[in-house]
Amino acid sequence: MPGPREEIDIIGWVFNQYAFENKGYHKIASELNQQQVSTEKSWNMVSQYHLRNYF
Repeated sequence: MPGPREEIDIIGWVFNQYAFENKGYHKIASELNQQQVSTEKSWNMVSQYHLRNYF
């Protein structure tokens, strides 16, 4: 079941940064924080777990 459009777009962007732009999770998290993309925790904590386990 897909989530909200905004979340789908963020996940797609993260995947592209990781898979095609060769950016690591620290860089991706930093860019999400700079763009002020909201999350319940800091992107640094979220990205470390998700990128290691899902991508």
